[in-house]
Amino acid sequence: MLRLLLFNKTPHIPKGISEWASCARKAALLVVVCLAVASLTLLSGCKFTDVLTEHVEDPENGILDPKVEPLYKENSKAPEDPQRSSHEVKDTTRTDLQEEKIPVYDPNAPKNGQAILRIYDKNSPYNFAATEGTLVKQEEKKKKSEKTEKKETREKKSDSKKTNKTKKKSESKKSGGESDDADTEGNMKISAGIGGTGTVYDASAKSSKLPEKCDKVAAAGPYATIVEMLCGKGGLVACDSYWKSQVSSRGLFPNEGVSSLATAWKSISSGSYTLDVDALIKAEPDAVLVDGETIKLTSAQQSKLTKANVDIITVPSLGDSGTADSEVTSAVKIVGELLKNSTAVEYSSQDAASKYLELHDEVIDMCLSANGGYAMKTVGGTSSREIFQNGTDGNGKSTSRLSSSAVTVAFVDSWASTNKSSVTADRNYAGNTLYLDGEKMDVASGVGLSASVANGDYALIDYYFQVSGVVNNAYDSAKPAKGSGGSSSRFVVMPGTTPSSDKGYLNASNVGSRKSTSALWYSVSTSSADSDTGGVGMITAGDAIFPGVIARTSEFAKKIVSSANKSNGVYNTGQSYKVWVMPSGIDGSWSTGTAESFLSCLWTMKNIMNAGGASSTCDKTVNSYYQLFYRCAASSGTGKVSNYSSSYTASCPTS
Repeated sequence: MLRLLLFNKTPHIPKGISEWASCARKAALLVVVCLAVASLTLLSGCKFTDVLTEHVEDPENGILDPKVEPLYKENSKAPEDPQRSSHEVKDTTRTDLQEEKIPVYDPNAPKNGQAILRIYDKNSPYNFAATEGTLVKQEEKKKKSEKTEKKETREKKSDSKKTNKTKKKSESKKSGGESDDADTEGNMKISAGIGGTGTVYDASAKSSKLPEKCDKVAAAGPYATIVEMLCGKGGLVACDSYWKSQVSSRGLFPNEGVSSLATAWKSISSGSYTLDVDALIKAEPDAVLVDGETIKLTSAQQSKLTKANVDIITVPSLGDSGTADSEVTSAVKIVGELLKNSTAVEYSSQDAASKYLELHDEVIDMCLSANGGYAMKTVGGTSSREIFQNGTDGNGKSTSRLSSSAVTVAFVDSWASTNKSSVTADRNYAGNTLYLDGEKMDVASGVGLSASVANGDYALIDYYFQVSGVVNNAYDSAKPAKGSGGSSSRFVVMPGTTPSSDKGYLNASNVGSRKSTSALWYSVSTSSADSDTGGVGMITAGDAIFPGVIARTSEFAKKIVSSANKSNGVYNTGQSYKVWVMPSGIDGSWSTGTAESFLSCLWTMKNIMNAGGASSTCDKTVNSYYQLFYRCAASSGTGKVSNYSSSYTASCPTS
């Protein structure tokens, strides 16, 4: 049929039929034109084998109509051209059509949403320190001089040259690492994180103020534990190396990315953590938690963090013998409040903090109810009723809720060497000649010492002992005597009076001798009121109400036992007694202020008081604590606590 249209002459057709055919051809032409136009708009992509299949000619004279587009028919089996297939130019990619706009601060913008205009800080040595979350006032924009704008342009060009280097870092970053648009100077990364503004907050003050927006923080030691246990994955971005190793070795916080956290604090030296400030900044925290004692900042480090827009939060000091129980609970409240609006965390920090405080109070009340109240210390018939720790904050006031218990222990907190191999024992007190009085005693392996705390307050463990119905006999009175420099003296925890340190007996500073006879003996009133002692004037370690000694570490416990098992050992009291080791969790001994320390109340009830059901209750509570806050498997908590069941027996031979 196509070839017939190309002949110069057309066959004769009757007029009626011819008119009808002419109309049909015109209609067909219209359809053909429509199809041609439609085919151009519906093409999803040209094919290699698309071909011209039809000419469109005038049916009257056979001449091509130059105004009509040819019709294309697509071969469905033809392969697509990868250079042209489905290519579509969007308006958003047409930079020539885009309107130039300055970003505007939106406090309700979603995460990774609206861009925030950066401010140039003339006092900053870095290029464009990011100020994400900072509102730029319109009048400040108008005041920008032409000179400043030119300088910003030069700095932007300089920043663009570093894009490839920054991109490589971004590709290899770990969780909580560098952000792609952070500014650099040399190899150091500067980032505002999400909520940081470089402000210093004193959260340890009674009327504390915290930043309104904080998604992630850097923390060391006990604070790393608190952040992780309250928030789960996402809240902590940098920690110390010891904490990370402890979590890993104990299998705590599984699947929470702890192994990928930045190590900002390398080690502990001279009683404080060593900070790598550049590593901390690269982790991009919104804030860093510091206590000014173990977690410190130099003026140079603080300046760097401030310029990097990292908030500095001053918090109560934890992890020390003199830490108050109220400081531990305050720390939990602070972290819960600080991260309450975080969009990066796995759990609600405030809800988790509430659960912790609920369990803490439940344990304290459980122990107080079991023994009738706080235990009191009796020395020479005088009861010391002050309760932990410093009367100025309400924790050291007298209370009417006192236990009738007279159970005693002696807590050995540290160890000191001696510059003598032996010493003559002075074990005569108030007419009582005690075992091995006047004998030459072996002190070659050193002696144990009591806790030393600031300002002569109670040690933390004393409070938990008192809650459990037990008193610590390591001191001369209700609490350590105040020594030089405002700190309490360390007293020798052993039987008998010893020469004081100024006579060169101990190779340790600030160590005093006991004024009373001994830490492993004590006197009570012989009045009828003390019927529980049977009128006996002296109580010795190994008696029913003085079952033994608690050592802070297994090393100290073994040294005590080794000495006590010698016939002339300085820890030989003439009768056997128990030596327990204080349990140790992620952050060390429960005797220091950590999140786990309050569990020592139940542990003391279980081991010292032997209260009915205390053992089962303690095990269940520790397991529940580890399962809830450290995400351990059920009934595995006690197995992950070091020295939870460690105890020894000092035989004290008499021949």
